[in-house]
Amino acid sequence: MERVKIISTVIIFLFMGLLITSCKDASENANNLMYGNEKLELTDRINNTINRIDEKIGELENRLDKATEETAEKINDQVDKLKERREKLRADLKDLKDESDDTWENFKSDVEKAINDTEEWINNIDVDFNNDTESINKK
Repeated sequence: MERVKIISTVIIFLFMGLLITSCKDASENANNLMYGNEKLELTDRINNTINRIDEKIGELENRLDKATEETAEKINDQVDKLKERREKLRADLKDLKDESDDTWENFKSDVEKAINDTEEWINNIDVDFNNDTESINKK
């Protein structure tokens, strides 16, 4: 009889241990899903911004043959800056895969700011070739 009580107690403790472990695993899985979805969304935003940068670089480079020497120099400067931003975003994309949950929020915030700044900067690059007026607005 004493042996049955001991075995029953051991089984109860084992079951409780499994239950606690299962709850912990479920909580970790929920966090992984949440961060996983956020990481996928941020990956998409980074890739979309990189694509916009590539489009803007192509657009600017296509205008080089019609530009004056001074404007061509400004265009090349903008292209160089766009390439730098693109490389930074590519590095962020690589880092994103290894980012831990502990530092995720700060990393995400920094990358989103870089994306927003880049998008705004791309929108403000203006090259106007009408009537020989050429201007580039830089940020």
